[in-house]
Amino acid sequence: MKSEIGFTLIELLIVIAIIGIIAAIAVPNLIRSRASANETAAIGGLRQIAAAQTRFFEHSGLARYAVDLEELQTEGYLDDPIGYEFRSGYDFSAGADTESFNIVASPS
Repeated sequence: MKSEIGFTLIELLIVIAIIGIIAAIAVPNLIRSRASANETAAIGGLRQIAAAQTRFFEHSGLARYAVDLEELQTEGYLDDPIGYEFRSGYDFSAGADTESFNIVASPS
């Protein structure tokens, strides 16, 4: 009797094919979940900026909104400098006049 130790080439190819199929199914789901997480983080950033603008308008005594994110940060209404860096795949910017403000999160 012949004693064989190890795997045959066919067995190894079948295992590699199964791993490839599993990877082909898993990778798109991972990409989708990462995009969803980035969108959720961007929404949270927009809410944080909107709350800071509201606090600035109510407490600054100037009866206006902050012109940009830098003004919100220097006045102490925004802790995290969201507008200065690329965050979660989005670039944040804000603008305002005396009656309203706008916030934009642009995907990059």
